[in-house]
Amino acid sequence: MKLTLQQIQSKIPTIQYFTIGLITGITAAVYYPFPIAVSISALGIGSLFLAYRRSNRTLIGTMLCFFLGLLSFQIQETAYTKAAQDLSGYKATLTGKVSTVEHIKNKFSYRSTIQIANHNIWILSKELPRFKPGDTVELKSIFLHSPLEKEMETWMRKENIIATAFTGKIRGIILKRHHTFDIWSYLNRKKESFFTNLQQKLPDHVGNLMGLIFFGNKQEIDPNELMELRTTYMHWGLSHYLARSGLHIVILFALLNLLLSLFGIPNRERRILLLAFCLLYTALSWMSISYLRALILIVLYNVAKLTKIKVSMLHLINLTCCIILLYNPHQLLALDFQLSFALTYILILMGQLKKQPTKFVPAKN
Repeated sequence: MKLTLQQIQSKIPTIQYFTIGLITGITAAVYYPFPIAVSISALGIGSLFLAYRRSNRTLIGTMLCFFLGLLSFQIQETAYTKAAQDLSGYKATLTGKVSTVEHIKNKFSYRSTIQIANHNIWILSKELPRFKPGDTVELKSIFLHSPLEKEMETWMRKENIIATAFTGKIRGIILKRHHTFDIWSYLNRKKESFFTNLQQKLPDHVGNLMGLIFFGNKQEIDPNELMELRTTYMHWGLSHYLARSGLHIVILFALLNLLLSLFGIPNRERRILLLAFCLLYTALSWMSISYLRALILIVLYNVAKLTKIKVSMLHLINLTCCIILLYNPHQLLALDFQLSFALTYILILMGQLKKQPTKFVPAKN
């Protein structure tokens, strides 16, 4: 029996086509730099065509997602390149807001992240800066290195870092202190102080393992110590446990959900508490793509349950992929993103196939 196009499409979730269109559009933008005007025109024409034609909306929606991916990559690529070119070389003064101040075990002892026009610069210094997360500062006499045409360019584009600077002591003034109600800056300050106290109270190997496995923190570990630790675990085939994966997050939240249910907390209140714990845990964690994927999946799943929206994990993994790529299309070029989503998608797809009922065909005599 020959299947029609509509029959084939009905067996695959519609959002799957949209995800494929978005990924294809970003890939096309990487290798074929179209003018932005072409993408905007195609999006406008496709939207009008979708509004007036009701048949085969899946195909039209996929084409729209293709041009949306094309446009999102072009916009971010243009904005990043321009900002990196402008913020390079010697600068007499530079004004921005402090995002983080982290202690690192390297040739430099501290790494400050300064946010300027939705982009980040890294300043590595040997002395502790006077400013704190949330402060608005004016830096003086600073030389910024551009990441363009460097070995780390692809990674720095993904992390939205447009420049780096290296100095013994950061010279500058604080224009404005952090606001009392700036919760995110407050949590960033508490996160750094929390891990500093943790390292002082616990043995080094215990603090290192806790930071790696539970919080994804690699900053407080000397690179040589980290390599030695990985080598030790490699002998037992357990080196993968040193990286906090999405599976670790799922297990952690599943255990927390079970614990709350044992205390007799109703389902709705339990899910609200889980969402609140998500925000707190994220504020005290160092981000990675596997953690971000698991976090968005957990949030979307709990929101769907709270609002009684019927969704499948196959829909949620596609939606998560689209959210991350629209926010940062450069993630598609990173191997950690590709492996993380490919493995998770295959596991979810296998689970969906096992749930499908099989038809019983009686044997012929």
